[in-house]
Amino acid sequence: MNHGLLLTLTAATLLATAPALRGADEAGGEVHIYVPRTTDVSVATLTLGDLCVVRAGDERLTARIESVAMGRAPFLEEALVLDRATLLARLGSEGLDPAAIRWTGAPSITVRRRQQTVPAADLLAAAQRALADAKLLTDTQTWEPVATPDDLRIPGTADLTLHAACGEVREPGAGEGRVEVRVSVRTGEDELGHTRVSFRRLHPHEQAFALEPIEAGAKITPRNCELRTVWRPRTQSPDWRAPFGMTATRAFAPDEAVDSVRATAAQPAERIVRKGQNLIMVVHGAGFRVTALGVALQDGRAGELIRVRKVDGLRDVVGRVSLDGTVTPICTQE
Repeated sequence: MNHGLLLTLTAATLLATAPALRGADEAGGEVHIYVPRTTDVSVATLTLGDLCVVRAGDERLTARIESVAMGRAPFLEEALVLDRATLLARLGSEGLDPAAIRWTGAPSITVRRRQQTVPAADLLAAAQRALADAKLLTDTQTWEPVATPDDLRIPGTADLTLHAACGEVREPGAGEGRVEVRVSVRTGEDELGHTRVSFRRLHPHEQAFALEPIEAGAKITPRNCELRTVWRPRTQSPDWRAPFGMTATRAFAPDEAVDSVRATAAQPAERIVRKGQNLIMVVHGAGFRVTALGVALQDGRAGELIRVRKVDGLRDVVGRVSLDGTVTPICTQE
């Protein structure tokens, strides 16, 4: 805690007109006040009883002296220093005879606001639950925080609950999306503080990754490379193609992303698929990949359309031949 702000109240700052406190002389005894060196408080307005230990001739008088107002409590990160003269001035303004008071303890008391910290991880988790409750987390989109929120310091030590609410989704364009979640910290119905967490939308992309070291000049195939789903702020281009069948223009390490920018797609002259050959049909999209077995009914080169019979024999499929020998269905034929 940073206690760089230190506030000292003098007797002159506290003297004010107030209803007089009577009874010290009537009780016929001394008033003993013990002043500790420091104390932490959770109230917004201070009384003498919040700061010191009071003993008087009877319980009623003790309670009345303890209820004498001492001004506001310190703010968070603030230390408030009250000396005996300041306390005495406040008691004197309430009508208590200073001669009847016996002081013990410290010459002054330093008062700080009692507080607790709500960790940033808890605030972020509450915001993410709000996204889920708002049905914003789906198979085709997720959200990442633009920045992690700071820890939130809250006055007092009451039991706390977190409440989060999503704002409207903003659409800047090109598939981008932003949303802000307000997370409030409450005790009962009272809000003690809040923060805001901004998120941006992420879309699923297919990305090829090396399964093993790939040397420059090597052919990229499903044996040395695989497709994985990654999440990015914009939608994937419909022209994206997996780099299978391309030639690596540089070396790739295992788990390194492989893209067509660093591979050449020289079309082989020979047929990739031959009539009667067993092959794999592949359908993929945002966040999914489905495969099925078939038999080629025609020869085919990369990029050509051929007819394929599904293994169930119920229908034929027209598909486009890929460089890796798979076929992407275009339509079905009854």
